[in-house]
Amino acid sequence: MEIDIEHKDLPEDDSWRQKLPTGNPFGVPAGYFNDLSERIISGVHLEEIKQADVFSGFTLPENYFTELSSNIQSRLTIEEAAASETEGFTVPTNYFEELSGNIQSRIALEEALGNTNESFTTPQGYFEELTGNIQSRIALEDALGQDTQSFTVPKGYFEELSSNIQSRINLEEALSGETESFTVPQGYFEELVGNIQSQVAIENAIAAESNAFAVPEGYFNQLQESIVSKTTVQEEAKVVQMPSRQGVIRKLVSTAAFKYASAACFALVIGVAVYIKEASAPVSHNSAYLHKELSEIPSDDIRAYLETQTDATETERKVIADGTRFDDNTLRDALRDYVETQ
Repeated sequence: MEIDIEHKDLPEDDSWRQKLPTGNPFGVPAGYFNDLSERIISGVHLEEIKQADVFSGFTLPENYFTELSSNIQSRLTIEEAAASETEGFTVPTNYFEELSGNIQSRIALEEALGNTNESFTTPQGYFEELTGNIQSRIALEDALGQDTQSFTVPKGYFEELSSNIQSRINLEEALSGETESFTVPQGYFEELVGNIQSQVAIENAIAAESNAFAVPEGYFNQLQESIVSKTTVQEEAKVVQMPSRQGVIRKLVSTAAFKYASAACFALVIGVAVYIKEASAPVSHNSAYLHKELSEIPSDDIRAYLETQTDATETERKVIADGTRFDDNTLRDALRDYVETQ
């Protein structure tokens, strides 16, 4: 800077020099550079606010009210830690052991809070309940900070946990189902009485002491004598008049069809008995031993029975010549006649 001063304006003595400040005229105040960065940042922020919208300075940060409770609690914790007599920052007991679970719980809580409402509105009655919630949170933190374990589980809790969870799931599914899960079949109550009576009858039959397939007392002791008496000399066969195809009634002394049917039946029974006896060991039966008793009949008795029931002079040709019909009805009638004669 160039200063044009005429010496004629200055007094001749040096009194004017005494009025000037002494020292370095280009010095700075004490602590000027220490606060310089903060003043510069404040000035920059002030300029940005002046250039920005008038109402932009009154907006809330994102998730302000959502994090307000935790921020207040954190601030209270910091103030209590700062005012305490202990030095430094200490962590609660088992802090690092429970840190992973607490972080996971906090993440789940944040996600749940973020899904319910994404706007910057507070829940109904939030500020009215804020003081109570903060006090509850402080009491909870104090309880967690105690040495003794305050939260204990009931006896057998973990043993019954799986079944309780499954029961709860089933209950939720039943409550959320659209249709009634417990339905009865159609006509259930109409048939209920009959079904109960049938079940009772079955239970009584199963629990009965007597065997349903029992034989009379002394049956096997008298079986051989009964068979022998029936296979001996028979009475003369009853005369049966059977119509022929031409409608001619003929009197037959004996029914040829019955004789052949009886011989075939006894031959079949004897063959089956011999096959069972020779092919395999005797099978234990709880109901009857008829096949075993038949296998013990003497051959002479069987031969005598066949001789009395059949005639050596009768042949198949004679039977056909007489017009005897061999069908199911004829055989059935012949067997019925034999039973009636006995």
